[in-house]
Amino acid sequence: MLVSLRAFSLASLVAICACSSSNNAPTEGIYASCTNIDAGTTCVGGGPDFDADIAPILAKSCLKACHDGSPDAAWPLTDYDDVQAWTTFIAPDIAQCRMPPIAAAADYPITREDRETILQWILCMP
Repeated sequence: MLVSLRAFSLASLVAICACSSSNNAPTEGIYASCTNIDAGTTCVGGGPDFDADIAPILAKSCLKACHDGSPDAAWPLTDYDDVQAWTTFIAPDIAQCRMPPIAAAADYPITREDRETILQWILCMP
């Protein structure tokens, strides 16, 4: 039941954010080919592993750009607990191409596959 409730919450959150924003996904420059992702509602298998699958994505696309935990950085994404605490913000931003922001995306891109992996991890998170 926990996975079902989490899946419903994630799908609902992404849908609510999509409806409430007039500009869900940037459509210029580096984001021209970025399309929103349907987060789905089902955890597939056991889901991605944080250390093996999620941490490397965060290291290349998030930590170096803004979320390294330094005093002047945006909220930290340096470990499992940090990321878990911010999943309600991460999910819609990843699903709707809002992260990484345009200023950082050229140097720290995130692929559609990486975005899907993060969303699936959030759905399957214990």
